[in-house]
Amino acid sequence: MQDKIAVAAQTLGLDLIPKQTAALANYLALLHKWNAAYNLSALKSIDDMLIKHVFDCLAVVPPIALRIAPYAQHSILDVGTGAGLPGVVLAICLPQAHITMLDAVQKKITFVRQAIGNLGLSNAQAHGTRIQDWTHTHSMVTARAWTALADIPLLAQHAVAQGGCIAALKGPRLAAEAQTLPSGWHMSEVLDIAVPRLAEARSLAILRRQTH
Repeated sequence: MQDKIAVAAQTLGLDLIPKQTAALANYLALLHKWNAAYNLSALKSIDDMLIKHVFDCLAVVPPIALRIAPYAQHSILDVGTGAGLPGVVLAICLPQAHITMLDAVQKKITFVRQAIGNLGLSNAQAHGTRIQDWTHTHSMVTARAWTALADIPLLAQHAVAQGGCIAALKGPRLAAEAQTLPSGWHMSEVLDIAVPRLAEARSLAILRRQTH
């Protein structure tokens, strides 16, 4: 499994060391094991999880790394992280960033904390809370399979630092969802994302506050 991850990372232009690809493989094995008992994901086969979870999140690491680089604080808040996607993947691949993961479902946060501990991710933490109750701000807020695009800034804008952005991982419905962004926000970039071994449309939408 580690070899497959290394090949995918290379395809994406990601320069990962063996320690990182091993951590991703260990995370995948842990997710597959826990999923049997705790139903963390609708996917059941480890190969499906590899492609639709790990590769899907790996594919957004390069553009997220590029956009977080200018900030003094490389602080990312992953909202509705579920089983740690993309939060755990980001923490493994971007050791210079600090990743905070939120989810209101306690069993998912219990798993994410277990993964953080098992993988020795000193740059990651997980909290079982709703975004509405979160009081800290971050350079970037990420969201994958959490809620409709227009609802992300409505719910999470208080957690985006001044000059920060929201990075939303989206599928083929992005164009329709982009028509209904709330006042004060605009979509500054839409990036087409090619996921290794997946023939489905993926996009990364970067949302920013409008400046006047």
